Amino acid sequence: MRSFDKDGKLVNEECLVHEVGFDVGQLVQRKSDKVKGTIKELKDGKVYLELVDDEGNLKVVSATYRSFFSGEWKAIKEKKSLSVEDLTPYLLDSSAYWKTQVNKAKIIMELHELHAKHASVIGDLTMNVRPTRGIFSKCSYPKNKLVLVPLTDKIVEKQPQTGMSVEIGKEKKFYLQGHNLIKVNDDGLEAETFIHPFWLVRTSHEHEEVNMEIVSKRHGDFNIPVMTNITEVSEGDELVRYLAKRASPIEDLEVVDDSSKRRRIRKKGAEAQEDY
Repeated sequence: MRSFDKDGKLVNEECLVHEVGFDVGQLVQRKSDKVKGTIKELKDGKVYLELVDDEGNLKVVSATYRSFFSGEWKAIKEKKSLSVEDLTPYLLDSSAYWKTQVNKAKIIMELHELHAKHASVIGDLTMNVRPTRGIFSKCSYPKNKLVLVPLTDKIVEKQPQTGMSVEIGKEKKFYLQGHNLIKVNDDGLEAETFIHPFWLVRTSHEHEEVNMEIVSKRHGDFNIPVMTNITEVSEGDELVRYLAKRASPIEDLEVVDDSSKRRRIRKKGAEAQEDY
């Protein structure tokens, strides 16, 4: 608390230092040059600090009160020494993050191997880029013989709210998303383009158009969702899979008149009257 003499002069200026958050025993640091020291005493307009100089010698220095309540210094907490005897629980490969990455890597390897098994199919396909995008077959395929694998490096843990995704996993679910980068110039696709037909097959709400569907195929430790033809595919056919229409939300009607009166119509001769 501030104290004043009979002339109104502040007699305990150290209270100004206390008021801005400093006290004896506190570790402080000067903001400009990072000098650290411990406050040992507040007296005669000065803050006495104990610090260790560059040569490792302990010494006492002083700074004015004004330098403290003007913001040149700040209080800091001394970090206690810490050592860890057992590193095992903190290793990267002990973390949930690492286990997730390992599972994703396993999925990518399974996709890679399964794709290699059916890679010959890709040579029998063409892609229409514009005006509308689509995947077409250059030859005929009997039912269930045209297989597309969802090759991708985009594997996420939460189901995406937009775009196409397929579920994969064992104890833990993952979702695969297409990773296509299509760069077009006047002559065709640029060299930086990379695609996979699985993610580019057109969808339709009409069952009559559909010749492809997504089914689960066991490979290694995973049930992998692949796309296969459910009817015979002829040369020149576009690959199309079914996608159900989303039901449009119906707006709730707001009641603005909740009158319990009912209208009655009575006929008298050739005239009709309405009673309320």
